Amino acid sequence: MLITTSRRLSSKTRNLCKELEEVLPLSFYLPRGKKTLRELIDLAYEKGMERICIVETVEREPRRLSFIKVDLDWEWIGYIDVSVSLRGKKIPPVEEDIELCISGNGKYIRDIACFFNAYHGDSYAIIHLENDTINFYRKDINNDLIGPEMKILSLHRYDVNGKKDQNKDIHSKKGYSL
Repeated sequence: MLITTSRRLSSKTRNLCKELEEVLPLSFYLPRGKKTLRELIDLAYEKGMERICIVETVEREPRRLSFIKVDLDWEWIGYIDVSVSLRGKKIPPVEEDIELCISGNGKYIRDIACFFNAYHGDSYAIIHLENDTINFYRKDINNDLIGPEMKILSLHRYDVNGKKDQNKDIHSKKGYSL
């Protein structure tokens, strides 16, 4: 997964991106700079990445993770509005080609699996959803929580035609920009 930011970012947004890079297998954090969305998509495609996660900043806080599916063509797959707590503990990134697995329960589990391209199964890299809160584990390190903790405030998933699923979107897009 290519992890990047909106054009305006804060130090907390940058730190969130670095923590995500450490917990998501074969992910790569690239500061956005002046890159266009098209340039990011082309770069992700060239590197064989299937997803882009754009971390957006609102009022100096990381507030939204927007996801793009990358293949010959590309499509927005949705976004999550979040409240973030950083753990600040440095760990080595996952550099092996392993699957990210998902565990837990909740109404958003299928959407989170889709956004992060995670599977139900067994791996040592795990995204865990419980009570609308996303956490991460790495069994190769220990069974403690690692990386950011993200409380889901709202989730919005696009359907196959690129239209919003209005049932899940409980907030407007006001204040967000790519």
